[in-house]
Amino acid sequence: MDPELLNAVKYEGGPVDVDEVMRRIRAYLAKKQGETSADRFFSLPSGGTLTSDIYEELYQANQVYNKLYVAPYLTPVKVPLVSGLWQRLRQGLHRVAIFYVNRLGEAQIRFNAHVVRVLNELVRHLDADATADKVERLERRVQELEKRLAAVEQSVRCRDRLGE
Repeated sequence: MDPELLNAVKYEGGPVDVDEVMRRIRAYLAKKQGETSADRFFSLPSGGTLTSDIYEELYQANQVYNKLYVAPYLTPVKVPLVSGLWQRLRQGLHRVAIFYVNRLGEAQIRFNAHVVRVLNELVRHLDADATADKVERLERRVQELEKRLAAVEQSVRCRDRLGE
């Protein structure tokens, strides 16, 4: 294993935070591939209310939404006498096809960027709603418990008065 990677995810004792380890590994890989944090087009939501698979898939979508490019690739032709001419004709036609495919790819990248932005916002919204819902339920529970406590305190006071 790469010693730099081992240093990036060095274990320092105590409980292991898997999210922190993954963040360090991703940062190491981005650095190794020459990316900077400015290369990240979207900020990822992180709330932890959804399953970790959803966050992982969303992370992957954020990484590859713009990786769409078709490179020219032609297999050599071994036909005597006309192979050079045939290969040049194929290269020309292939380049034209690749040009239009890559233009379509650029449109797909723009679409992918919009979809990934929407997914990020949806996950953020779901995280916020889940948190708000939890807070609301806890507040209702606290109010219930306060009412019960007040009733218990009142009954204790009544007993104390009757006992006097």
